[in-house]
Amino acid sequence: MAPTPADAEPLRLRHEDGHRTPDHAHDRGQIFLVTNGALLLTTAAGTWAMPAGHVAWIPPGLPHEAVNHGRLDAVGAYLAPSRCAGLPDRPALLRRGALLVAVLERLGGEDTADDAGRRERLLAVLLDEIATAEHDALDLPLPRSPRLLRLVRALMDDPAERRGLDDLARAFALSRRSLTRLFRQETGLSVGQWRLRRRVVAAIALLAEGRSVTDIALTLGHDSVGAFAQSFRKVTGAAPTAYRRRPGGA
Repeated sequence: MAPTPADAEPLRLRHEDGHRTPDHAHDRGQIFLVTNGALLLTTAAGTWAMPAGHVAWIPPGLPHEAVNHGRLDAVGAYLAPSRCAGLPDRPALLRRGALLVAVLERLGGEDTADDAGRRERLLAVLLDEIATAEHDALDLPLPRSPRLLRLVRALMDDPAERRGLDDLARAFALSRRSLTRLFRQETGLSVGQWRLRRRVVAAIALLAEGRSVTDIALTLGHDSVGAFAQSFRKVTGAAPTAYRRRPGGA
C-alpha cells in the first residue's frame, strides 16, 4: 500500500504540569514515547498510567480524558484508522524496545515527511512492533455493577484507604464472598491486587511531580519506605526511583 502523508503523521506533545484534556476522541490512533512526566488516561473501561520511559498506545475513536503530572513531553506518530486494523482496541502501555523507540523518534520528527518510501518502511516496522510488544500492567479496570463502581471510585479518590475486605463489603452492602467473587469477575483482579495497583499508579503521578519517595510512601499509607518500594517493584518490576522526575523536568 502506497502511503499518504496522513498514514503516519508526526506527534509531539508538550504540556505543563496539571494540564487536563477533557473527554474527547481522535480519529487517528496515537502511539508515542513519553520522555518526561506521566499521563493518566481515563476511559469508560478504566484508567491507564503512562509514565516517562514507556510507550503508550491509544486506539482511534476512543473517548478519553487525560491529566498529566509533571511537564509532559512525548514523541511518536498519529496513525490513520486504515493502519490500525489488528492493533489493540484498548489503550496499552507497551514494553519499550530499542527498535520501537528509534522508529517512534524517526516518525515523530520531520525528516521523513517528504520521503514516502522511507516512511512506509518505518511504518511497517512500527505496526509489527506494536502488534508483538508485551504490555505492562499499569491499568485500573472498572467493574460494571453500580455497587462495585462506587467502591472503586472511593478507592480512586483515596488510594491510601486501608479498610479490610469485611469493612469494605459492609460499607457497600455486599458480603465478603460476593465482593471478592464479583470484583475478580468484573475486573480480572482481586480487590487486593487492584488496590495495590491503584497505589502504584498514584505513586507514579506523584513521582512525576517531583515528590520524594519517603513523602509518597507516607502519603499512600505504607508502613515504611521499604514496604512501599517492595510493593512498587511487585507491580512495575522497578524501584520507585526509576520513575522519578528527571532533572530539569518541570
